[in-house]
Amino acid sequence: MDKENKLEKIINSIIKVIFLCIIIFLFVCSIFSSATMKKDEHTTYKQDNVIIQIGCITVACAIVTFLRAKKVKIKISKKHIIIAIVIWIIICTVWIFATKLQPRADQSKILDAAIQMKNGDFSTFKTGGYLYKNPHQLGLLLYFYLFELIFNNNAYIALQIMNILAILVAYYSVFRIVEYMYKNKNVSKLTIVGLFLFIPISMYITFIYGNLLGFALSMLALLFEFKYLEDEKNKDIIFIEKIKTRGFTYSRLSRCLMHIILDIKKENISQYESLPYIRILGFDKKGREYLSQIKKTCPVPIITKAADYKNLLTNDIHAASLYNQIVYTKSGTINKDEFRQPLYIK
Repeated sequence: MDKENKLEKIINSIIKVIFLCIIIFLFVCSIFSSATMKKDEHTTYKQDNVIIQIGCITVACAIVTFLRAKKVKIKISKKHIIIAIVIWIIICTVWIFATKLQPRADQSKILDAAIQMKNGDFSTFKTGGYLYKNPHQLGLLLYFYLFELIFNNNAYIALQIMNILAILVAYYSVFRIVEYMYKNKNVSKLTIVGLFLFIPISMYITFIYGNLLGFALSMLALLFEFKYLEDEKNKDIIFIEKIKTRGFTYSRLSRCLMHIILDIKKENISQYESLPYIRILGFDKKGREYLSQIKKTCPVPIITKAADYKNLLTNDIHAASLYNQIVYTKSGTINKDEFRQPLYIK
């Protein structure tokens, strides 16, 4: 167990170092340059004003240092978070109506295809049509089509507002995931504050595509995975639940896995076709008298002392050792081994 814990700590440390290096690299890159995307959807990089960037970082570090020196504690309550979210929603809504951006490239073509479908025109699926060339967009087309049916000419605005909801769902999911991971409310609150301070994604709401919706659904799925694993009883069955089918049921897979763990082969089963022995798990004074009588006439060994039948009890001892290991892992209780278990009950 100690070796496993040490190996786990080493792997965690390596992962943390790798992620730290990535974050430092991206941070340094963001100081010297910014990425922009033109209408042709090609990303270009331009040099930033390094002096302004470093100046802003210095001011931010100075404020944090001052607050820490003065031991100022900023309390973030649920009320503050709710007010901030409402303000953020209002700002995002104003941004949508103020920019009045029009869809371009793929988003425009999928929206046009949804409008055509609403009007009974399915030419986009014919040879040479956009959906004929890009069948992977069918899910997004259905999504846009439903908005066209419900909101008609206002579907584009509704899809942008839906992006606001998608970001909220994603942020809430990340917030809860951090709660499961760190069990610390302060870390969770700082996470949600940091997410809302990331302004670029808020400006991205005018881009109606699968990005933000996919982000929300993937984070929500990850949250449900954490909730599922939080329940101790689910941790042991999740592997079987993922591979079971109608032909390979939970019970059948459980037996197969147990045979693998116990190293039980087909030839080992033959010894259990007939009763090889009787193993006594406990007895009292009256039981002892009864056992002494039937031992004389019983055709198979009656085992009351496991140490005398080590070769015969190989599988029993193996199974008991595995069970004791599980008990210790879950509760920290160390059971006595099979050779030290007291059988006589006073």
